[in-house]
Amino acid sequence: MSTESEFQLEEFIEHSDLVTEVYGDWPKFEGAYVYAATLESHSTLFYELGERTLTLDLHWWTAAPDHYPGGPIHFDRSELHRRIRIAFQIEYIHVHTFHCSNASIDSLDMVVSGSRASLKCVGGFELDCDVFDAKVLSVIPCDEIGTPINPENAEP
Repeated sequence: MSTESEFQLEEFIEHSDLVTEVYGDWPKFEGAYVYAATLESHSTLFYELGERTLTLDLHWWTAAPDHYPGGPIHFDRSELHRRIRIAFQIEYIHVHTFHCSNASIDSLDMVVSGSRASLKCVGGFELDCDVFDAKVLSVIPCDEIGTPINPENAEP
């Protein structure tokens, strides 16, 4: 059952339906593997004049919380493996940890308050920041190690 805060979150994140259509609800991405975290100081992804953005490229599947931090092993295709790219317009980012050998996350929490949100990521990749806008850029089926099944669809 979805709560009011989950509805707020799904309204705050543009194209959140690309994720919820696959998984039913907006996940916390427990056990997700961080393929890339990109910071840009003058991105035009949200506004023509530019802003600071954080883009996360995650590999997540329904059984991910059960298998990390031990690392990828063979998984069933029915576990809905996806490469998910999410962009955030941010301020005041603090990156605490990025374990290169195990860049999985325990959770990605976002709390919406009015026209902004706070984002906190914990685990092998830890950060917190203020978010003013967010959008899902892509949700692509992939294999159990995160390689897109249809490479021609890798970019939105």
